[in-house]
Amino acid sequence: MGVRQLSEAPVRPFRLGATPSSLAWRVFRVPTVESDPVRVREAVARGVTLARVKTVAAAYGFNQAELAAQLGLTVRTLDRKRKAGERLGAKASDNLARLVRVFDRAVEVLGEEGRAGRWLQTANPALGGDAPRAWLFTDAGTTEVLRVLGRLEHGVFS
Repeated sequence: MGVRQLSEAPVRPFRLGATPSSLAWRVFRVPTVESDPVRVREAVARGVTLARVKTVAAAYGFNQAELAAQLGLTVRTLDRKRKAGERLGAKASDNLARLVRVFDRAVEVLGEEGRAGRWLQTANPALGGDAPRAWLFTDAGTTEVLRVLGRLEHGVFS
């Protein structure tokens, strides 16, 4: 009797230090914003590059005007920074970190990026009929969106 092969697929060993797939990893090179606040704080102080900003815009489905508004910038300023190859300032980078934190939490609760992105764009009765992403301009709004995600996670009807 020979050895029976179960699968034709190659066996891939687990690699310690494999890169996470979170938005926080793609933007700040940390598993989550909360997991390494020192590194995120340093990145925010340095300013985030516009290449990484595009990653967040794509995750949320923001057009340029929506992205600029979320970052607290004008479209013109965002375009000028892009053309000049400049980084975001600390305030805009901090606003970006807020978006990253909420998106990754939505993925954690809802199970995958596509579902998280759709949830963030869909009107929600718990938020007065607004889409969650419309609440992310302020810390108070962000806290409420995270609270709604927590209720979803625990099966509490909102």
